[in-house]
Amino acid sequence: MKNPLVFFIITFCLTSQFSLAQNKLSRREYIETFKWIAVREMHRSGIPASITMAQACLESDNGNSELSKKSNNHFGIKCKSDWKGERSYHDDDHSNECFRKYNTVEESYVDHTDFLVKNQRYQYLFKI
Repeated sequence: MKNPLVFFIITFCLTSQFSLAQNKLSRREYIETFKWIAVREMHRSGIPASITMAQACLESDNGNSELSKKSNNHFGIKCKSDWKGERSYHDDDHSNECFRKYNTVEESYVDHTDFLVKNQRYQYLFKI
């Protein structure tokens, strides 16, 4: 290549894309990393770990979504009026919606279990 600047820019772009792709968790890596939390929550609540993991994978894009990275919210749980914890704001169904923010991924899983167990809307699922 005759122009070293063009060569540098192309090389930089290609390696930047490659390193960004490497920082993205695969579904298998996500499950291997967090399955122990889902299993523990299953023992605590009776919610199958496979169901919890499936929802976490979907909602968090295998831990790669902006919401999961910035707020440790792996289930897309919104604030609602009774939420007393930290908050973060992201676009979802509407712009700048309030989502629960957690200190750790584990807190997100525990809150997801509590949310399902305590919410009347989901009680019929525990009878199936």
